[in-house]
Amino acid sequence: VFDEPIRFNDGEDRTRFMVIANPKGKSPLFRDPMTGTVCRVSKLKTRSYRLINPALVLKDAGSAP
Repeated sequence: VFDEPIRFNDGEDRTRFMVIANPKGKSPLFRDPMTGTVCRVSKLKTRSYRLINPALVLKDAGSAP
């Protein structure tokens, strides 16, 4: 959940997203839970946000503990 709404090209302001892995890059992608639209959020490091019910990410079996 972002503390400040983010305005998108469709004119809508949104604050809630599901974070999803980005197989083609380092920065995460975000899915709008209402529309299912996947997007990138610019200036992510400068935005205030908090995680709600974060999922655990498990390391693969071959990595050291």
